[in-house]
Amino acid sequence: MTRPLSDHAAARLRLAAVALALSALLFATFPLVRPFFPEPAAGASQSDIAAAADGLASRAWVISHLLAGAGFLALIPGLTGIWAALAAERLEGRAFAGLLLAFAGTALLLIILGAETFGLSAAGRAFAAGEAGDLAGLVERVRTPVLFAILLAGLLLLAAGSIVLATAIRRSDRLPHWGGIALAAGLTLWMPLLPQAARIVDGLTIGLAGCWLALGLWRISRYTPATEANALPREVTEPT
Repeated sequence: MTRPLSDHAAARLRLAAVALALSALLFATFPLVRPFFPEPAAGASQSDIAAAADGLASRAWVISHLLAGAGFLALIPGLTGIWAALAAERLEGRAFAGLLLAFAGTALLLIILGAETFGLSAAGRAFAAGEAGDLAGLVERVRTPVLFAILLAGLLLLAAGSIVLATAIRRSDRLPHWGGIALAAGLTLWMPLLPQAARIVDGLTIGLAGCWLALGLWRISRYTPATEANALPREVTEPT
């Protein structure tokens, strides 16, 4: 039988639930705010280049990527809460491995988000102001091979961590199994090169799954010594 949580542990788990729900909502909002446009590659038409420059220079580009960065930051305490909930069921080792992999992937992806948010925005503004005549060249300076390798490593680590956590949730009786599977699927498919429709569906998947798991964490946090005592029959809690 699962032991009740202390008041301090329950409070921390509720904070983790709030962080996970916030992260999920931010991931769902990101593709709805982010402007989508053709990639400013070499040989693109002038209309595509102009659309890309307008998108990169827009406030929506910066705001949406800041929302995504905040989503990754809030994901860290949210996943920590999942690990804490699973640790009570002898799944601590598996959950901790998934947590570390997801943390590493998140750290690398935050580096990429910084470059995408401010580097590409500066490139779009420079082109729009006539300070540079080759937007594709500016974009290539930001999206270097090193940053592409960091992006790939971050995506793989995040996918691996979320899948390991999903397998731990699957073996648990405390959190919704399908919520863990859906969250792992959403984080695994969080790929910048996917088209707009796919990214919106992916964001909504992460949003629903994260809120589902956050609700599970919140329910667990309500199981404290006080609630356990109130659940016992009156003749047990009050001596005759």
